[in-house]
Amino acid sequence: MINEPRSVEQGVDWIKEWRENMSRMTEISSVDYWNGRADDYDDFICTSEFSYGYEIVNILEECGVIEQDLSVLEIASGVGAVTIPLARKSSKVIGVEPAQNMADRLEKNSRAVGIDNIELRIMTGQEYAESITSPDHNLSLLCHAAWQFPEITELTSMMESGSRRWCCICDTELDLNSENAALQKKLGVVSSSFDRVEGIFRGLEELGRKPSIKSFSYTMKRSVDSAYSMFTKVLSKQRTPTDQDIELINTHIKRHSIDGIYNEPGRMAVVWWCKV
Repeated sequence: MINEPRSVEQGVDWIKEWRENMSRMTEISSVDYWNGRADDYDDFICTSEFSYGYEIVNILEECGVIEQDLSVLEIASGVGAVTIPLARKSSKVIGVEPAQNMADRLEKNSRAVGIDNIELRIMTGQEYAESITSPDHNLSLLCHAAWQFPEITELTSMMESGSRRWCCICDTELDLNSENAALQKKLGVVSSSFDRVEGIFRGLEELGRKPSIKSFSYTMKRSVDSAYSMFTKVLSKQRTPTDQDIELINTHIKRHSIDGIYNEPGRMAVVWWCKV
C-alpha cells in the first residue's frame, strides 16, 4: 500500500519553498565536509547492517521498480548504504560520489561482502549528468542527498538524464518532536520546519510528474564514538562546539546507548516516479 504524504497547504509554491529552504543547507555542506564524515557515517551504515538500504530495495522490488537485469545509477552513493543492497538485485550499479573518502569506504564494504558489480565515478551528480549522451540505466536513485540541490527542477532533470524509466529519491521524514530535534534546538543548530519529503513529492507534482511514496521506520545504530563525531561535526558546520555543547551531546548519547551502541529511531520515505 502506498502511503500518501501528510497534510498539504493549499496554494504553496513548492519549487520556491524547496529553493528557499535548501539553499542554506547547500551553502554549509561541501565535499570536504563529507570527506571528514566518512568514518562516522561508515560506522553508522555498517553497524546498522545496511538496514534502511535493504528496506528501500524491498519497497522498490514490491512495487515493480526493480526488475531482472536492472542497471542502476546511484547519485551520492556514499559508503554504500543503498548501493550494496541494490547491487545484490542488479546486474550493474554505477555509483557517483564526489567525496573520495566516502568512495574508499564503499570499495572496502563491497569487497567485504564479495560484491563486484559496482562501478564508482568520483564526480558530482551534475558532472555525471552533463557527461551523459543518452540514458543508460533502468533506474536512477538518490538517497539522503536531495538537500544538496536547491533547484528541484535541476534535481529532477539530473535524475531523469541517466534513466530510461524509473527515478527514485529517498529522504528522512521530518519529526520536530524527536529527541534529536530537541537536542539540535538546545544546541542552537539552525534547522528548518520544512519537510523535505513533502517538498520533493509536491515539487514533482508541480513539474507534472506522478510520484508514488511509501514510508518505513528504521533505527540508526552506531558506536558512541561515531554518534559523538556526527553531532559535533554537524554543529561545527555552524560554530565551534563549547564545553556546554559537549556535555549536552554526551548526555543525549548516553541516554540512547546500550552496550556502546547508540540507537536512534526514525522514519524514511521512498519517492519514485516513471519518466514522462
